[in-house]
Amino acid sequence: MNTKTFVVSLLLAFQALAGTPTTAKIDAIVKPLVERNAFSGVVLAAKGDRVLVQKAYGMANYEFGVANAPDTRFAIASVTKRFTAVILQHLFDEKKLAPSDPLAKWVPDFPSASAITVEQLMRHRSGVRDPEKLRGIIRQNFTTAEVVDALKSEPLGSKPGEEYSYTTANYAILAHIIERVTGKSYAAVAQQYIYGPAGMKDSGELTRTTVVPRLATGYMPDAFGNGMSVCGPEDTSWKAGGGSSYSTAPDLHRFARALYTGKLLPMNEVASSWQTSKMFDKPVMNLSGAFPGAGANVLYFPDDEVTVVVLTNNYATTAGGVAQSIAAMLFDRPYTIPSVTLAADPYRPPDPRLEGHYRVEGHPWTFTLSIRDGRGLVTWARIRQSALLRVSDDTWFEPLDWATLQLKTDADGNFSEGWFRYPGLEPAKVVREP
Repeated sequence: MNTKTFVVSLLLAFQALAGTPTTAKIDAIVKPLVERNAFSGVVLAAKGDRVLVQKAYGMANYEFGVANAPDTRFAIASVTKRFTAVILQHLFDEKKLAPSDPLAKWVPDFPSASAITVEQLMRHRSGVRDPEKLRGIIRQNFTTAEVVDALKSEPLGSKPGEEYSYTTANYAILAHIIERVTGKSYAAVAQQYIYGPAGMKDSGELTRTTVVPRLATGYMPDAFGNGMSVCGPEDTSWKAGGGSSYSTAPDLHRFARALYTGKLLPMNEVASSWQTSKMFDKPVMNLSGAFPGAGANVLYFPDDEVTVVVLTNNYATTAGGVAQSIAAMLFDRPYTIPSVTLAADPYRPPDPRLEGHYRVEGHPWTFTLSIRDGRGLVTWARIRQSALLRVSDDTWFEPLDWATLQLKTDADGNFSEGWFRYPGLEPAKVVREP
Protein backbone atom coordinates (compact mmCIF):
# COMPACT_ATOMS: atom_id res chain seq x y z
CA MET A 1 0.00 0.00 0.00
CA ASN A 2 1.33 3.44 -0.92
CA THR A 3 1.85 5.33 2.34
CA LYS A 4 1.33 8.63 0.51
CA THR A 5 -2.34 7.78 0.16
CA PHE A 6 -2.83 7.41 3.91
CA VAL A 7 -4.89 10.06 5.65
CA VAL A 8 -3.61 12.01 8.64
CA SER A 9 -4.64 10.27 11.89
CA LEU A 10 -4.04 7.21 14.00
CA LEU A 11 -6.80 5.24 15.68
CA LEU A 12 -6.51 2.15 17.83
CA ALA A 13 -10.28 1.85 17.80
CA PHE A 14 -12.54 -0.39 19.84
CA GLN A 15 -15.22 -2.27 17.97
CA ALA A 16 -17.67 -4.51 19.77
CA LEU A 17 -17.55 -7.57 17.53
CA ALA A 18 -18.53 -10.83 19.15
CA GLY A 19 -19.29 -14.48 18.49
CA THR A 20 -17.50 -17.69 17.58
CA PRO A 21 -14.07 -16.98 16.11
CA THR A 22 -13.90 -17.32 12.34
CA THR A 23 -11.08 -16.89 9.87
CA ALA A 24 -12.67 -13.63 8.66
CA LYS A 25 -12.88 -12.19 12.18
CA ILE A 26 -9.31 -13.16 12.99
CA ASP A 27 -8.16 -11.73 9.66
CA ALA A 28 -9.69 -8.40 10.69
CA ILE A 29 -7.41 -8.34 13.75
CA VAL A 30 -4.24 -9.78 12.28
CA LYS A 31 -4.01 -8.50 8.70
CA PRO A 32 -3.51 -4.83 9.67
CA LEU A 33 -0.57 -5.94 11.82
CA VAL A 34 0.87 -8.05 8.99
CA GLU A 35 0.55 -5.14 6.55
CA ARG A 36 2.62 -2.93 8.86
CA ASN A 37 5.20 -5.74 9.44
CA ALA A 38 4.18 -6.07 13.10
CA PHE A 39 3.08 -9.73 13.03
CA SER A 40 3.89 -13.03 11.36
CA GLY A 41 3.00 -16.37 12.85
CA VAL A 42 0.18 -18.80 13.67
CA VAL A 43 -3.03 -18.46 15.66
CA LEU A 44 -5.20 -21.28 17.06
CA ALA A 45 -8.45 -21.35 19.04
CA ALA A 46 -9.96 -24.51 20.49
CA LYS A 47 -12.80 -25.75 22.68
CA GLY A 48 -11.75 -28.85 24.54
CA ASP A 49 -9.74 -31.01 22.13
CA ARG A 50 -11.56 -29.61 19.08
CA VAL A 51 -9.74 -26.93 17.10
CA LEU A 52 -12.23 -24.21 16.09
CA VAL A 53 -9.94 -22.17 13.88
CA GLN A 54 -6.26 -22.21 12.96
CA LYS A 55 -4.45 -19.97 10.52
CA ALA A 56 -0.91 -18.95 9.58
CA TYR A 57 0.19 -15.45 8.53
CA GLY A 58 3.36 -14.03 7.02
CA MET A 59 6.57 -15.87 6.34
CA ALA A 60 8.65 -18.39 8.25
CA ASN A 61 11.53 -17.20 6.05
CA TYR A 62 11.16 -13.97 4.10
CA GLU A 63 14.43 -14.30 2.22
CA PHE A 64 13.29 -17.48 0.47
CA GLY A 65 9.55 -16.81 0.52
CA VAL A 66 8.69 -19.73 2.83
CA ALA A 67 5.24 -19.09 4.29
CA ASN A 68 4.30 -19.84 7.88
CA ALA A 69 2.09 -22.93 8.23
CA PRO A 70 0.10 -24.50 11.08
CA ASP A 71 2.98 -26.93 11.71
CA THR A 72 5.73 -24.27 11.63
CA ARG A 73 7.93 -24.52 14.70
CA PHE A 74 8.61 -21.38 16.73
CA ALA A 75 10.94 -20.52 19.58
CA ILE A 76 8.65 -20.08 22.60
CA ALA A 77 11.02 -18.26 24.96
CA SER A 78 9.86 -18.16 28.59
CA VAL A 79 7.00 -20.63 28.09
CA THR A 80 9.87 -23.10 28.66
CA LYS A 81 9.78 -22.14 32.34
CA ARG A 82 6.36 -23.79 32.67
CA PHE A 83 7.79 -27.01 31.27
CA THR A 84 10.52 -26.82 33.88
CA ALA A 85 7.89 -26.33 36.60
CA VAL A 86 6.19 -29.59 35.54
CA ILE A 87 9.51 -31.43 35.60
CA LEU A 88 10.38 -30.11 39.06
CA GLN A 89 6.99 -31.14 40.45
CA HIS A 90 7.63 -34.69 39.24
CA LEU A 91 11.03 -34.72 40.92
CA PHE A 92 9.45 -33.40 44.14
CA ASP A 93 6.81 -36.15 44.01
CA GLU A 94 9.51 -38.78 43.41
CA LYS A 95 11.47 -37.46 46.43
CA LYS A 96 14.51 -36.84 44.24
CA LEU A 97 14.43 -33.15 44.99
CA ALA A 98 12.82 -30.80 47.51
CA PRO A 99 11.88 -27.09 47.23
CA SER A 100 13.98 -26.40 50.34
CA ASP A 101 17.14 -28.02 48.97
CA PRO A 102 20.05 -25.53 48.88
CA LEU A 103 21.97 -24.86 45.68
CA ALA A 104 25.09 -25.84 47.63
CA LYS A 105 24.16 -29.53 47.16
CA TRP A 106 25.11 -29.24 43.47
CA VAL A 107 27.15 -26.04 43.11
CA PRO A 108 28.88 -25.44 46.47
CA ASP A 109 31.12 -22.66 45.12
CA PHE A 110 28.23 -20.56 43.75
CA PRO A 111 27.86 -17.18 45.55
CA SER A 112 25.61 -17.65 48.64
CA ALA A 113 24.97 -21.25 47.53
CA SER A 114 23.93 -22.35 51.02
CA ALA A 115 21.34 -19.55 51.23
CA ILE A 116 19.77 -20.07 47.78
CA THR A 117 17.06 -22.72 47.60
CA VAL A 118 15.36 -24.50 44.71
CA GLU A 119 12.12 -22.72 45.60
CA GLN A 120 13.81 -19.31 45.49
CA LEU A 121 15.15 -20.10 42.03
CA MET A 122 11.67 -21.15 40.91
CA ARG A 123 10.10 -17.97 42.31
CA HIS A 124 12.82 -15.61 41.03
CA ARG A 125 13.89 -14.65 44.55
CA SER A 126 17.43 -16.06 44.53
CA GLY A 127 19.22 -12.77 43.90
CA VAL A 128 20.62 -14.11 40.60
CA ARG A 129 20.42 -11.72 37.64
CA ASP A 130 20.78 -12.21 33.87
CA PRO A 131 24.28 -11.03 32.93
CA GLU A 132 24.80 -8.88 29.85
CA LYS A 133 27.68 -11.11 28.75
CA LEU A 134 25.18 -13.88 27.88
CA ARG A 135 22.63 -11.63 26.17
CA GLY A 136 22.63 -10.92 22.47
CA ILE A 137 25.48 -13.32 21.64
CA ILE A 138 25.46 -15.56 18.58
CA ARG A 139 24.21 -19.14 18.79
CA GLN A 140 26.57 -21.40 20.71
CA ASN A 141 26.48 -24.80 22.40
CA PHE A 142 26.74 -24.03 26.11
CA THR A 143 26.11 -26.89 28.50
CA THR A 144 24.13 -26.17 31.65
CA ALA A 145 27.34 -26.63 33.67
CA GLU A 146 29.11 -24.00 31.54
CA VAL A 147 26.24 -21.57 32.05
CA VAL A 148 26.38 -22.04 35.82
CA ASP A 149 30.15 -21.48 35.71
CA ALA A 150 29.57 -18.22 33.81
CA LEU A 151 27.00 -17.11 36.42
CA LYS A 152 29.35 -17.84 39.34
CA SER A 153 31.50 -14.82 38.53
CA GLU A 154 28.54 -12.44 38.58
CA PRO A 155 27.59 -10.66 41.80
CA LEU A 156 24.11 -11.29 43.15
CA GLY A 157 21.67 -8.44 42.62
CA SER A 158 20.17 -8.89 46.09
CA LYS A 159 20.32 -11.21 49.07
CA PRO A 160 18.62 -14.59 48.52
CA GLY A 161 14.93 -14.39 49.38
CA GLU A 162 14.94 -10.61 49.66
CA GLU A 163 13.71 -9.37 46.27
CA TYR A 164 11.72 -10.61 43.31
CA SER A 165 13.57 -10.26 40.01
CA TYR A 166 12.37 -12.18 36.96
CA THR A 167 15.42 -13.75 35.32
CA THR A 168 16.04 -16.60 32.92
CA ALA A 169 19.29 -17.38 34.75
CA ASN A 170 17.28 -18.78 37.69
CA TYR A 171 15.85 -21.44 35.41
CA ALA A 172 19.18 -22.10 33.71
CA ILE A 173 20.48 -23.08 37.15
CA LEU A 174 17.38 -25.24 37.72
CA ALA A 175 18.03 -27.00 34.39
CA HIS A 176 21.52 -27.86 35.65
CA ILE A 177 20.08 -29.20 38.90
CA ILE A 178 17.58 -31.31 36.94
CA GLU A 179 20.42 -32.79 34.89
CA ARG A 180 22.46 -33.54 38.01
CA VAL A 181 19.51 -35.16 39.80
CA THR A 182 18.33 -37.28 36.86
CA GLY A 183 21.63 -38.01 35.13
CA LYS A 184 19.97 -37.04 31.82
CA SER A 185 19.99 -33.98 29.58
CA TYR A 186 17.27 -31.39 30.07
CA ALA A 187 15.97 -32.27 26.58
CA ALA A 188 15.63 -35.95 27.54
CA VAL A 189 13.85 -35.12 30.80
CA ALA A 190 11.44 -32.78 28.99
CA GLN A 191 10.66 -35.59 26.54
CA GLN A 192 10.04 -38.00 29.44
CA TYR A 193 7.75 -35.81 31.53
CA ILE A 194 6.14 -33.43 29.01
CA TYR A 195 6.48 -33.99 25.27
CA GLY A 196 5.88 -37.74 25.38
CA PRO A 197 2.89 -37.82 27.75
CA ALA A 198 1.24 -34.80 26.06
CA GLY A 199 1.79 -36.12 22.52
CA MET A 200 3.90 -33.07 21.56
CA LYS A 201 5.76 -34.52 18.59
CA ASP A 202 6.86 -31.18 17.14
CA SER A 203 8.52 -29.73 20.26
CA GLY A 204 12.08 -29.79 21.53
CA GLU A 205 15.05 -27.75 22.72
CA LEU A 206 17.23 -25.16 20.99
CA THR A 207 20.24 -25.88 23.18
CA ARG A 208 22.41 -26.91 20.25
CA THR A 209 23.18 -25.23 16.95
CA THR A 210 21.82 -28.26 15.10
CA VAL A 211 19.38 -27.34 12.33
CA VAL A 212 15.71 -27.80 13.34
CA PRO A 213 13.44 -28.50 10.34
CA ARG A 214 10.48 -26.14 9.91
CA LEU A 215 11.82 -23.67 12.50
CA ALA A 216 10.81 -20.07 11.73
CA THR A 217 13.50 -17.41 11.32
CA GLY A 218 13.23 -14.33 13.57
CA TYR A 219 12.25 -10.87 12.27
CA MET A 220 11.03 -7.47 13.42
CA PRO A 221 9.66 -4.29 11.81
CA ASP A 222 12.57 -2.50 10.15
CA ALA A 223 13.94 0.33 12.25
CA PHE A 224 13.77 2.74 9.30
CA GLY A 225 10.30 1.82 8.08
CA ASN A 226 11.53 -0.21 5.11
CA GLY A 227 9.52 -3.40 5.65
CA MET A 228 10.85 -6.36 7.61
CA SER A 229 14.23 -6.63 9.31
CA VAL A 230 16.24 -9.68 10.40
CA CYS A 231 16.22 -10.12 14.20
CA GLY A 232 18.69 -12.39 15.93
CA PRO A 233 19.43 -15.22 16.06
CA GLU A 234 20.09 -14.90 19.77
CA ASP A 235 21.82 -17.70 21.63
CA THR A 236 19.35 -20.02 23.37
CA SER A 237 21.78 -22.63 24.65
CA TRP A 238 22.37 -20.65 27.86
CA LYS A 239 18.59 -20.53 28.41
CA ALA A 240 18.01 -24.27 28.95
CA GLY A 241 15.04 -24.63 31.28
CA GLY A 242 14.08 -20.98 30.96
CA GLY A 243 13.82 -20.04 27.29
CA SER A 244 15.25 -22.83 25.15
CA SER A 245 12.19 -24.66 23.81
CA TYR A 246 10.49 -24.64 20.44
CA SER A 247 6.98 -25.81 19.67
CA THR A 248 3.96 -25.46 17.39
CA ALA A 249 0.49 -24.07 18.02
CA PRO A 250 -1.12 -27.56 17.98
CA ASP A 251 1.52 -28.88 20.40
CA LEU A 252 0.91 -26.04 22.88
CA HIS A 253 -2.81 -26.76 22.65
CA ARG A 254 -1.93 -30.35 23.55
CA PHE A 255 0.21 -29.13 26.47
CA ALA A 256 -2.61 -27.03 27.93
CA ARG A 257 -5.10 -29.85 27.59
CA ALA A 258 -2.68 -32.45 28.99
CA LEU A 259 -1.97 -30.25 32.00
CA TYR A 260 -5.63 -29.73 32.81
CA THR A 261 -6.77 -33.29 32.14
CA GLY A 262 -4.27 -34.93 34.48
CA LYS A 263 -1.88 -36.32 31.87
CA LEU A 264 1.11 -34.32 33.08
CA LEU A 265 0.43 -33.89 36.80
CA PRO A 266 -2.25 -34.97 39.27
CA MET A 267 -5.15 -32.51 39.08
CA ASN A 268 -4.88 -31.62 42.78
CA GLU A 269 -1.29 -30.45 42.20
CA VAL A 270 -2.31 -28.36 39.19
CA ALA A 271 -5.08 -26.75 41.22
CA SER A 272 -2.83 -25.99 44.20
CA SER A 273 0.42 -24.93 42.54
CA TRP A 274 -0.46 -23.51 39.12
CA GLN A 275 -1.54 -19.94 39.58
CA THR A 276 -4.27 -18.50 37.38
CA SER A 277 -5.14 -14.87 36.80
CA LYS A 278 -8.43 -13.32 35.68
CA MET A 279 -9.54 -12.39 32.18
CA PHE A 280 -13.14 -11.50 31.34
CA ASP A 281 -13.92 -12.37 34.98
CA LYS A 282 -12.81 -15.94 34.30
CA PRO A 283 -9.80 -17.82 35.69
CA VAL A 284 -7.14 -18.20 33.02
CA MET A 285 -3.70 -19.78 32.75
CA ASN A 286 -1.70 -17.15 30.88
CA LEU A 287 1.67 -18.27 29.47
CA SER A 288 3.86 -15.88 27.54
CA GLY A 289 7.41 -15.49 26.37
CA ALA A 290 9.42 -13.30 24.04
CA PHE A 291 12.96 -12.64 22.93
CA PRO A 292 14.43 -11.15 19.74
CA GLY A 293 12.57 -12.66 16.80
CA ALA A 294 10.12 -14.77 18.80
CA GLY A 295 6.96 -14.50 20.86
CA ALA A 296 4.50 -16.99 22.35
CA ASN A 297 1.16 -16.58 24.12
CA VAL A 298 -1.06 -19.35 25.47
CA LEU A 299 -4.38 -18.72 27.21
CA TYR A 300 -6.28 -21.60 28.80
CA PHE A 301 -9.63 -21.04 30.51
CA PRO A 302 -10.09 -24.20 32.63
CA ASP A 303 -13.76 -23.63 33.49
CA ASP A 304 -14.65 -23.42 29.79
CA GLU A 305 -11.90 -25.69 28.40
CA VAL A 306 -10.97 -22.95 25.94
CA THR A 307 -7.45 -22.64 24.52
CA VAL A 308 -5.95 -19.78 22.51
CA VAL A 309 -2.41 -20.04 21.13
CA VAL A 310 -0.54 -17.29 19.28
CA LEU A 311 3.03 -17.92 18.11
CA THR A 312 5.08 -15.40 16.21
CA ASN A 313 8.52 -15.06 14.64
CA ASN A 314 8.26 -11.27 14.90
CA TYR A 315 9.75 -9.22 17.75
CA ALA A 316 6.84 -6.74 17.71
CA THR A 317 4.81 -6.90 20.92
CA THR A 318 1.47 -7.63 19.26
CA ALA A 319 1.00 -11.36 19.98
CA GLY A 320 -0.52 -10.87 23.42
CA GLY A 321 -3.14 -8.47 22.11
CA VAL A 322 -4.05 -10.88 19.31
CA ALA A 323 -4.48 -13.73 21.83
CA GLN A 324 -6.69 -11.66 24.09
CA SER A 325 -8.82 -10.46 21.16
CA ILE A 326 -9.40 -14.04 19.97
CA ALA A 327 -10.40 -15.02 23.51
CA ALA A 328 -12.81 -12.09 23.57
CA MET A 329 -14.49 -13.48 20.44
CA LEU A 330 -15.08 -16.78 22.20
CA PHE A 331 -16.70 -15.09 25.20
CA ASP A 332 -18.72 -12.46 23.31
CA ARG A 333 -16.65 -9.56 24.67
CA PRO A 334 -15.52 -6.42 22.84
CA TYR A 335 -12.02 -6.40 21.42
CA THR A 336 -9.63 -4.12 19.58
CA ILE A 337 -9.36 -3.85 15.82
CA PRO A 338 -5.90 -2.40 15.06
CA SER A 339 -6.01 0.49 12.62
CA VAL A 340 -3.36 2.94 11.59
CA THR A 341 -3.42 5.78 9.07
CA LEU A 342 -0.32 7.88 8.53
CA ALA A 343 0.40 11.34 7.23
CA ALA A 344 1.06 11.84 3.52
CA ASP A 345 4.76 12.23 4.40
CA PRO A 346 5.22 9.46 7.02
CA TYR A 347 9.02 9.43 6.83
CA ARG A 348 9.51 13.14 7.56
CA PRO A 349 11.53 13.09 10.81
CA PRO A 350 10.77 14.95 14.06
CA ASP A 351 12.33 18.34 14.66
CA PRO A 352 16.04 17.80 15.53
CA ARG A 353 15.49 19.73 18.76
CA LEU A 354 13.47 16.75 20.02
CA GLU A 355 16.46 14.42 19.83
CA GLY A 356 17.45 13.19 23.28
CA HIS A 357 16.61 10.88 26.18
CA TYR A 358 13.14 10.33 27.62
CA ARG A 359 11.36 8.19 30.20
CA VAL A 360 7.79 6.97 30.43
CA GLU A 361 6.26 7.79 33.81
CA GLY A 362 4.78 4.91 35.77
CA HIS A 363 6.79 2.32 33.83
CA PRO A 364 10.46 1.20 33.85
CA TRP A 365 10.82 2.39 30.26
CA THR A 366 13.33 4.82 28.83
CA PHE A 367 14.11 5.61 25.21
CA THR A 368 16.30 7.74 23.03
CA LEU A 369 14.89 9.67 20.09
CA SER A 370 17.32 10.28 17.25
CA ILE A 371 17.36 11.07 13.56
CA ARG A 372 19.35 8.68 11.42
CA ASP A 373 19.60 8.71 7.63
CA GLY A 374 16.95 11.41 7.59
CA ARG A 375 14.34 9.37 9.49
CA GLY A 376 13.09 9.27 13.07
CA LEU A 377 14.29 6.41 15.27
CA VAL A 378 13.33 5.44 18.82
CA THR A 379 15.75 3.19 20.71
CA TRP A 380 14.52 1.32 23.78
CA ALA A 381 17.56 -0.99 24.01
CA ARG A 382 20.41 -2.15 21.77
CA ILE A 383 18.11 -4.52 19.92
CA ARG A 384 14.75 -2.81 20.45
CA GLN A 385 14.80 -0.04 17.88
CA SER A 386 11.74 1.18 15.98
CA ALA A 387 10.91 3.53 13.16
CA LEU A 388 8.86 6.62 13.94
CA LEU A 389 6.25 7.13 11.22
CA ARG A 390 4.51 10.48 11.16
CA VAL A 391 0.81 10.65 11.97
CA SER A 392 0.56 14.40 12.49
CA ASP A 393 2.84 17.32 13.33
CA ASP A 394 3.32 16.15 16.93
CA THR A 395 2.45 12.42 16.82
CA TRP A 396 4.30 9.37 15.49
CA PHE A 397 3.43 5.71 15.08
CA GLU A 398 5.90 3.16 16.49
CA PRO A 399 5.34 -0.21 14.70
CA LEU A 400 7.44 -2.32 17.07
CA ASP A 401 4.90 -1.81 19.87
CA TRP A 402 1.93 -0.73 17.75
CA ALA A 403 2.03 2.42 19.86
CA THR A 404 1.90 6.18 19.39
CA LEU A 405 4.33 8.75 20.70
CA GLN A 406 3.15 12.34 21.03
CA LEU A 407 5.76 15.03 21.59
CA LYS A 408 4.49 18.60 21.83
CA THR A 409 6.69 21.67 21.56
CA ASP A 410 6.41 25.29 22.69
CA ALA A 411 6.57 28.40 20.54
CA ASP A 412 10.38 28.14 20.43
CA GLY A 413 10.30 24.52 19.22
CA ASN A 414 11.42 23.03 22.54
CA PHE A 415 9.82 19.95 24.08
CA SER A 416 6.90 20.87 26.34
CA GLU A 417 4.73 17.77 26.82
CA GLY A 418 4.71 14.12 25.77
CA TRP A 419 2.48 11.04 25.85
CA PHE A 420 3.04 7.36 25.08
CA ARG A 421 -0.06 5.37 24.11
CA TYR A 422 0.23 1.59 24.12
CA PRO A 423 -2.75 -0.73 23.46
CA GLY A 424 -4.36 -1.94 26.67
CA LEU A 425 -2.68 0.65 28.89
CA GLU A 426 -3.71 4.10 30.00
CA PRO A 427 -1.81 6.91 28.22
CA ALA A 428 1.49 7.48 30.02
CA LYS A 429 3.26 10.81 30.36
CA VAL A 430 6.65 11.17 28.70
CA VAL A 431 9.33 13.21 30.47
CA ARG A 432 12.54 14.47 28.89
CA GLU A 433 15.69 13.63 30.82
CA PRO A 434 18.74 15.91 31.06
